Amino acid sequence: MRGVAAPLIKLIAFLVVTTMATLVLAGTISNTTYGETETYKALFSDASGVQEGDDVRIAGVRVGSVEGIRLVRSGNERVAEVTFTVIKDKNGRILVESRRQRGWIAKGDAVLLDQAVTHFTNQLALHQEDSHAFTARGVALMSKKESDKGLADLNKAIELDPKATLAYYHRANLAYERMEYDKALEDYNTVIRNDPEFDWAYHVRGWIYYRRNDYDKALVDYEKAINLAPTETVFYRDRGNIAMMRKQYDQALADFSKSIELDPKYSSPLLQRSRAWMLKKEYGKALADYKKAVELAPKDATASFYHAGLALFLAGCPEAKFRNGKKALEAAERAYQLAKGPGEMSALAAAHAELGQFDKAIEWQTKAGDSAPVAFKDAYRNRLKMYQDQKPYRFE
Repeated sequence: MRGVAAPLIKLIAFLVVTTMATLVLAGTISNTTYGETETYKALFSDASGVQEGDDVRIAGVRVGSVEGIRLVRSGNERVAEVTFTVIKDKNGRILVESRRQRGWIAKGDAVLLDQAVTHFTNQLALHQEDSHAFTARGVALMSKKESDKGLADLNKAIELDPKATLAYYHRANLAYERMEYDKALEDYNTVIRNDPEFDWAYHVRGWIYYRRNDYDKALVDYEKAINLAPTETVFYRDRGNIAMMRKQYDQALADFSKSIELDPKYSSPLLQRSRAWMLKKEYGKALADYKKAVELAPKDATASFYHAGLALFLAGCPEAKFRNGKKALEAAERAYQLAKGPGEMSALAAAHAELGQFDKAIEWQTKAGDSAPVAFKDAYRNRLKMYQDQKPYRFE
C-alpha cells in the first residue's frame, strides 16, 4: 500500500461523530445491510480518490457509504472533509475503500478531534519521548489554527526521531502554506530520502519547482508521483499545467482529460481543460467545460473564481455566438456575492461593457484597479482605458 500512499496509513485521521439515525441501507447484489448507523467526518490530506457513493466495507461486507466530500481549511492546510455512514458498532472497525486508497480504522483507536490535543497530552505525560504523539498533537493543534504550537510539536517529534517522516511532511506543508519555500523544500527532500515512495512529497516539491519556473524539475517530480500513484487525479492535472506553460496544448488536454476521467466530480481539471480549449480556439468545448466546472465548484467563497471566469468568458469570447452579456452579468454578480475582490469587480465591469453599460463598466473597473495588487495594476488600467474608449472586453 505504500506505493499508493493510502492516507489512512500515511496520516493521522480524527473522526468526529456528528449524528445518529435509523436508516435502511439499500442492499447490493451480493450484500444487503440494514440497521442503525452513525455518521462520521474525517479529515484527509489526500482523499481525491474517494467519491460520493463509495461503499464503506467491513470484512468485505458493505456497512455504509461515503455521503459527501468537501474542501475545508485545517490549520494552514486545505484538507478534504469526508462524511460517511457506517453501521453502529459493527465489529468495531471501519474499512474505507476506493480506487485511490484502502485502509482500516479501528473505532477504539480513533480520537475525537475535540479531544485529540488532551488525549495526546496525556499520552506524552506517560511517555515523554513518544515522537508519534508529538506529531499527532502537532497536527491536531494545526487543525485548531494553533500552527505555532503545532510546529513546536513537529519540531520536537523530529528531535526525538530524525526519521519521523510524517512530522517532516506536515512541517513541510506548513512551510509551503507560509510561502517559506526553502524550508519546505528541505523537509520534502528529507521525506523522500526517508520514504522514496511517498508520492505526495514528490508532487508538492514539484509545486515549489513550478512556482520557481523550473519546469524541468517539476515535471520530473510529477512524473515520479504518477509512476507511484497512477490513479491520482491531481498529478495529471499539474503535469498538464506544465504542458500549458510550454504551449503544448494537446499534451495538456490529454492530461486534463485523464484527470477528469479519474475523478469526474473534480472541478479544477475541467477549468484547466476549458482554458486549453480556449487557447486552441475551440470555444464551444471550452464553454461546456467551464459550465461543468462551475456546477462542480466548491460551495464556498473559493467558487467566486469559477463564476468570475465564466462571466469573463461569456462577456469576452471572440466568437459572438458564445457571448451573452445578461448571463455574464448573472455569473459576475454570483461571484461578487461570494467574494468582493478585484477579480470579481473586473468580471462585473466586463459584463456591463458587453451590455453596452460603459459607465458601470468604468465604475467597477476603477474599483478593481484600486484594490488590485501592485503587480497587476497596469493590466487593470489598460482594461479601464478600453472601457473609457467605449470598447468591450475581448480575450485573445
